[in-house]
Amino acid sequence: MSRFLTVVLAICFAGNFSFLYAQDDSDSKQDVKRYITENATQLWGNYLNALQNGVEGDVRFQSFCNDKPALQYNWRVIREKNWGLEESEDPQENSVRVQSFSSGYSFIISRQADAQDWNVQDWNVDSVEKASPNAITNIKDYSFPTGEEQDRIPDYGLCQLIFKGYSLGISDYVPTLLRLPEFTIESAEKVNRDGVDYYQVNFSFDQPDFPALEIGENDEIPANFPYVKYPKITVKSGSLLLTTDYLLIKEAKIDTIHGPREIKNDYKIVDGVPLISEYHLTIRGEGGEYKETYAFDFRLGTNYGPSRFKLSHYGLPEPNLDDGAVADRAR
Repeated sequence: MSRFLTVVLAICFAGNFSFLYAQDDSDSKQDVKRYITENATQLWGNYLNALQNGVEGDVRFQSFCNDKPALQYNWRVIREKNWGLEESEDPQENSVRVQSFSSGYSFIISRQADAQDWNVQDWNVDSVEKASPNAITNIKDYSFPTGEEQDRIPDYGLCQLIFKGYSLGISDYVPTLLRLPEFTIESAEKVNRDGVDYYQVNFSFDQPDFPALEIGENDEIPANFPYVKYPKITVKSGSLLLTTDYLLIKEAKIDTIHGPREIKNDYKIVDGVPLISEYHLTIRGEGGEYKETYAFDFRLGTNYGPSRFKLSHYGLPEPNLDDGAVADRAR
């Protein structure tokens, strides 16, 4: 899907701008800044623990270019204990796609929407992948990693829709950014919007200056190359409006290497836990305006068991994990 979004964005516009923020060094604002810095990891951990019994539900995605519909997708998302699954519909291709992670491997299968049989995509490439023996798979251990840590999480990138409330972009997660030394909280304060308290955070991110790297088509990127540590981070500076319970994004105005963007989120409380219900992204440029909207209908608690996330559930044979055709790496 990201390939289609890239094309739509390229056609829609190109633009650039930056945000400027005033910094206030009052004691109360310094206290808020210190509180967020010292307690963010614990608050994120509390949220992951609140979701550890599983989350499932439906997602509807739509995008617009200058108010004209561009793309539309529907997902079914299940994240249970050590397993995860996304089933998506693509009306443009008239197809259904499933990406799943079970205890020992992950896979991607697809079929035409009007067909009954599933096919394994690119079996000899990477559609079935063996899990790393050191993989972190439990949702409560999912710590929004970056760089080399991603190798320890086979389903990193799978079911991230559940954590959309932490996302500033495809790979720009607030918990990831705050852990990096290049990220700086310029100022922070508690504000009240419509009777609800939030943290207003102004930040900057000093983009690393990656050296040029020339490699062949089949060569691997050196493990010590800086991009391995900082993959696809695009943010430069911005303002975040965060919830006080788990530091989820309510609103964001950010400047990225691709230009400005604005985010607005809504949440519903399910059994005392906020689950994202709407995500709105707006990107403005010289050529117009691009928008994304996600509508979520999530619930807490699942009880499927591991068989629901395996190939055999779809009538396909279980893979031989010792077969060389199965990629011996984690996603």
